[in-house]
Amino acid sequence: MVLDEHLGYVADRTRLERFQTAIARVIRPGDCVADLGCGSGILGLLCLQAGADRMYGIDSTIMIEVARETFSRVGWAERTTFIRGHSHRIELPERVDMVICDHVGYFGFDYGIVHTLQDARRRFLKPGGDVDPH
Repeated sequence: MVLDEHLGYVADRTRLERFQTAIARVIRPGDCVADLGCGSGILGLLCLQAGADRMYGIDSTIMIEVARETFSRVGWAERTTFIRGHSHRIELPERVDMVICDHVGYFGFDYGIVHTLQDARRRFLKPGGDVDPH
């Protein structure tokens, strides 16, 4: 069931094109990104394609193993670190330039998303870094 949900996200061409366009506007070459609730890792892949240098994928579900395998298959395993857990309970080895998050749900308030993004902004971002969505 979890896999079916994520397959629907990555199969939605319009959705992916919009994410790709938005990510291309905010990622700068060499950026380091944290993808909260990375799921299959699609946003992290788009960030690396847009020029990010490194990506931390954070997810508390088994989908993190799908993401890990995907990045390995496309040859980007050395540019990624996957951390299984909730973002409020983990530490990153470095501060990042961008925190990206695509938590689906009702009006963006599910899963305590506002608190999660506030926490990530405070603990994970470099000075001048950004959170997307804002």
